[in-house]
Amino acid sequence: MTSKPAATGETDEWMVFLGNAIEGLRHAAEKVRERRAEFESKSDWFRRTTKEIPRENSVSRALKQMFDLMRAEQNIYGSGVQAVDLRHISIECEKPRPFDRGTSDHSNPTDLSLVLMMNNELANLPFPLWLARMTPNSIVTARGNSLTTLVSALKAGLGIAMLPCFLGDAEFDLQRCLLPVAELNSETWLVLREDLKHTLHVRAFADFISTYVEGLRDKFAGTGPGA
Repeated sequence: MTSKPAATGETDEWMVFLGNAIEGLRHAAEKVRERRAEFESKSDWFRRTTKEIPRENSVSRALKQMFDLMRAEQNIYGSGVQAVDLRHISIECEKPRPFDRGTSDHSNPTDLSLVLMMNNELANLPFPLWLARMTPNSIVTARGNSLTTLVSALKAGLGIAMLPCFLGDAEFDLQRCLLPVAELNSETWLVLREDLKHTLHVRAFADFISTYVEGLRDKFAGTGPGA
């Protein structure tokens, strides 16, 4: 397999995710307009100094509420292929911070700062958890359900991320921000079936791949040439 089809597949996966997220937000906006009177009647909708400009994040929270409602309906009633599949996409509102532009009663009502995320098990691995601890006040712009999706997001300029050294260093259009983090070092295991591990051809392959990977130790550790 050449690298070109793989790159195309990664791009297609990312574009499908973005397309579903954007279309979902468009439908959510329609629902907010339909229920405008209900939302505007809330005590925390408008800014204290005016009844014409919404508070920061009020529109975002309304969009999130409608988006979550549509996603819940798909999770409960949906099956098979969905025209706009929201079942593995969630959005979060940016939390206004006191010294950010656009978060006071005198600023412009640009409160549509939304965070797109994908629900996935990768979020529980050590490296994204470490990054989350190191950047508690940062805004998450995207989450991916695979490392290839994360690489695509990085190449699109959406922010910074933690990648294994061997993966990040192989992408010449990405730039390291930090040296390898010692606490994130981990072991690499070669797993064999118990009933096959002594079979001659399996043993030969296991010995070969172990030697080969051992020769790549510097690349895995992020200390090889070009690191």
